[in-house]
Amino acid sequence: MINPSKLALMTGVLLSLGLSACAKSDPDPATPDAQCQRAAELDPEVKAAKQQQMMSTIQGQVGTDVAAAVRKQKVLACLRARGLTPPGGVQKLQP
Repeated sequence: MINPSKLALMTGVLLSLGLSACAKSDPDPATPDAQCQRAAELDPEVKAAKQQQMMSTIQGQVGTDVAAAVRKQKVLACLRARGLTPPGGVQKLQP
């Protein structure tokens, strides 16, 4: 007979292994989406928006995530330039 504490430990280990197997892996860096994500991160407008947002946060101002919005616009523009559609269905309305 298996000790209940050992059974609980084995169950926990098996459960964590099972869940980690279901975890989403990193996207292939050669895909157009990954390439556009990297290009957006290197874009000067995205870098400037991140820096401005960081300075606003340091000064205690809390607002919308402008850097994320600019980055998303750059990724979508990159995908469209490659003739690809953005992931998902209906796009959110821009404020």
